[in-house]
Amino acid sequence: MALRPALSRRSIGSTTRTPGIAQLEAGPSFVHAPSVAFRAHRDYLHSTTLFKELLAGAEAAGLAPEGPLELRVRRLMRREPELHYSPSPITAFEDAPAVFSLQASGAVWQGAVVERELPITAREPYDETPIASGAVIEGTSVRVVGPTGMHPIEVMTSLTLLLHQRLFKIGDDRR
Repeated sequence: MALRPALSRRSIGSTTRTPGIAQLEAGPSFVHAPSVAFRAHRDYLHSTTLFKELLAGAEAAGLAPEGPLELRVRRLMRREPELHYSPSPITAFEDAPAVFSLQASGAVWQGAVVERELPITAREPYDETPIASGAVIEGTSVRVVGPTGMHPIEVMTSLTLLLHQRLFKIGDDRR
């Protein structure tokens, strides 16, 4: 069963189709440039925000996400993101802070997230307490009991962090 959270309605960025991004990519590539917010006390873009915007950008371009999705965050992002989508591998952004792939509309799309010059200035509340208070850790597994009111990706991300904190020593600089 694929998890597919409801998309953020506050995504006010633009999505544009281009014949290629600076002619570096083959095929009908496009860019999604949303306006995002820091969550709670964080001073970096939360991975769950990126996940939601990845889906929002694909859907805004007329794609129907329908299968596996992979998001690899390589480093913290502190400026507004720009998501570049291509039906072929993107090699122009080898040093991008995040890369992704998703299956949509019968094809596998590759992508990179780059930071724009614009700083992230908005903030939104984010309380993981409902997840943490309903979490049950047994050995090397974790689950949540009862509804949390959160999106599935938020629950999975929070539970994974809770489990890792229990099983491993995580440095304060890595949280």
